[in-house]
Amino acid sequence: MVDNFFLDNHDLQFHLDQIDLREVVEVKEKGFSYARQYPTAPRHYEDARDNYRLLLEVLGDVSANVIAPRAADADREGARFKDGKVTYAQATQEAVAALKQAELMGVMLPWEYGGMNLPETIYQMMVEIVSRAEAGLMTIFGLQEIASTINEYGSEEQKASVLPRFARGEVAGAMVLTEPEAGSNLGAVQTKAVYDEEAGVWRISGVKRFITNGVAEIMVVLARSEEGTTDARGLSLFLVERD
Repeated sequence: MVDNFFLDNHDLQFHLDQIDLREVVEVKEKGFSYARQYPTAPRHYEDARDNYRLLLEVLGDVSANVIAPRAADADREGARFKDGKVTYAQATQEAVAALKQAELMGVMLPWEYGGMNLPETIYQMMVEIVSRAEAGLMTIFGLQEIASTINEYGSEEQKASVLPRFARGEVAGAMVLTEPEAGSNLGAVQTKAVYDEEAGVWRISGVKRFITNGVAEIMVVLARSEEGTTDARGLSLFLVERD
């Protein structure tokens, strides 16, 4: 029998079988009207449930047979820093490539950006499966949630520029919050954002550290945008793309 980290997980299968996402799915799929525009969009709730199970089975296969066997090598090698650039371990790169080839990246994003419009519950099941295979890779896979944040709060221009690349697996995300004097107390963030009226851009200056997946191409950076403030009410999130 082929290993599969979904098919051998009775807990996840029980939750998938028992949870009723009918109202959530109907809202996300706009009454299943997306099916008229996107061939792979579900036509009804039962169709959606079948799609979710298939995705979890595919991920379970990739996790058990591609990601997990490479986990020890990824830990031994670790990320590398050379010539001012950080790169993932070779085993991690191969695991990410397998997820990309299976079209499992950006699945929580809307259909119009190349995603599969998954409910958060299903996406978190996927994160659990990946974390079982390799905890380090789970942070890369799980931080695709940055794309969901951009989808929720970004401008139309930002979404059109960034989200399709997440869905194609071309970029990874990072939430840049922690500073030397601001960890759990994010209201103490000192990094500043000042609007440059002449250039029409925000200039961000400060020190961040302990950033999970800080090598990511797309970052959401927390900075103080209102001068004279000292608590969370003066903070904003900025979309930053790595050079």
